[in-house]
Amino acid sequence: MKKLNLVLLIALTGTMLSGCAFLRELNAFTKCDFKFKNVTNVTLANISLQNKKSLKEFSLVDGAKLLTAVATNTVPLQLNVNLLVTNPNSVNAALSGGEWIFFIDSKEMLRGNINQRVEIAANNGTAVLPLTMQLDLKKLLTKETKETLVNFALGLATQEGESTRVSLWIKPVIDIAGVKMNYPDYIRLGKAF
Repeated sequence: MKKLNLVLLIALTGTMLSGCAFLRELNAFTKCDFKFKNVTNVTLANISLQNKKSLKEFSLVDGAKLLTAVATNTVPLQLNVNLLVTNPNSVNAALSGGEWIFFIDSKEMLRGNINQRVEIAANNGTAVLPLTMQLDLKKLLTKETKETLVNFALGLATQEGESTRVSLWIKPVIDIAGVKMNYPDYIRLGKAF
């Protein structure tokens, strides 16, 4: 009986210490510095916007695809937003997943989930937190012209031209012994592209 109690005590202590480690990692994560590293793999109506700065740089085939998308009222925009996370803390930082909300010009565009564990080493270690986003620009910007939609997407892709204010809110989740715990509020990040 004493052996069984000792085994249970060791298991319980291990679980508590593991939980404390996760809480330290989450606490450190909330104190990390976040910056938008870049936006990559931007496509509009399945047209790559890499190395394009204006509508004039579209091929005839790309132009036809874009006109078809606008005519059918579906202009899909896909992009990867890469966040650079720097951990100034003396302990490792981590999150097991979470939720995010993406805003453009203070308008909520979409929500998503982080489905991977991200760890950032202590003492100014860095990691990239990638977020893949897909949205229909035509539905979100219903009154805009084709040229405005393209220029908006190109501004995100090239980070040039007319300023687009992008912000991202992240609500981290940690996993303690199989139990998911949400951080009580969103961490708010922002940048003008």
